[in-house]
Amino acid sequence: MSDYTRQIDVFDNQNFTTPVHIIGAGATGSWVVLMLAKMGIPNIHVWDFDKVEEHNLPNQAFRSEFEVYDEDNIDTTSTDIGRPKATAINDVCYNMTGNDFQIKSHIERVDGSQRLSGIVFMLTDTMSSRKEIYEKAIKNKVNVKLLIETRMDLRGGFVYCIDPSNPVHQEQYEQTLYTDEESVKSACGTSQSLIATAMEISAKAVWQLIKFHNNTPIPNCISIASEGDFIVADTWR
Repeated sequence: MSDYTRQIDVFDNQNFTTPVHIIGAGATGSWVVLMLAKMGIPNIHVWDFDKVEEHNLPNQAFRSEFEVYDEDNIDTTSTDIGRPKATAINDVCYNMTGNDFQIKSHIERVDGSQRLSGIVFMLTDTMSSRKEIYEKAIKNKVNVKLLIETRMDLRGGFVYCIDPSNPVHQEQYEQTLYTDEESVKSACGTSQSLIATAMEISAKAVWQLIKFHNNTPIPNCISIASEGDFIVADTWR
């Protein structure tokens, strides 16, 4: 069992009972899940219908190889490649924390029909999926207390934090939504991602959960320029 003494002045996991839903266990989502698990948050739901691929390994929390033992204690080698992300990240967290709780893994696409609650990290691959989830499962849903969404390219990104029932937050946030065609792509036509940037943005997103739990002010939009070494935070009234 993990000893959380060194974090207790900032975050006491024993007093945290809010459900946390992470939608998308990719470049930011996998690190968010791992950070929350290491902080001792037990009520974590991970939603992802995708499988781990080789190109995920450089910037996500999954393993190219790991040891497993059968009932005769014979050591063999396995890999996360080809496994559902939602269950693979569960095993990663267990192996790296030793906690006796299990993450609730949901191997399915979130389309707005699912019942979400508490704090929701919306970290899917496409803007179209984020718009659908926001409109159908988050906006004006009283059970969702905080929405945290991240966007990222190679050199930085954004962290958005809103109260989904606040009309001012809704209006300002909806102005930031764009189409998939407007997303920044690499030369090979895929989304751009670097592990250093992904972990920085993931950590900043997790800090917003900590602030929410501690009832301290949360900025609605955080702009991060990792390469330029600056952060700008904006609060919507």
